[in-house]
Amino acid sequence: MGPTAEGIIPDQSFEILERLGEWYLLVEESYVNVDPAPQLLSSKDVFITSRDKTLYIHFNKGLPGNGFKLKPLDVLPLRATLLNNNKSVEFVVDLSPSDHAGQKKYLRLRNLPVNEMANSVMIIKLEFKNVLT
Repeated sequence: MGPTAEGIIPDQSFEILERLGEWYLLVEESYVNVDPAPQLLSSKDVFITSRDKTLYIHFNKGLPGNGFKLKPLDVLPLRATLLNNNKSVEFVVDLSPSDHAGQKKYLRLRNLPVNEMANSVMIIKLEFKNVLT
């Protein structure tokens, strides 16, 4: 990604850096003045940051499908937004088939645009009424 011996940044490297910069401007709030919050979810497939009443779910490893269960969270957020494009994300607290034995409902994100975001790290912003502990 660095410059050549002549001090020139190749076009391909420049394009990659430009895309990375554009992505970062969209999701910057999820990295600045936040605290890591891994204790809030049992999944090792996401990175979680928080600030006040807001959680940021970073899908660094991608997603195998278009939904994600945020176990053990069982509180509906006020809003869920995909920072990558500032669009609303569908969410629900309900009982999924895998949770029938325990009869425990969890927060789930649904209909995520995994195909459209295949070449990007999706970051979901969840805004809650109260601080989660």
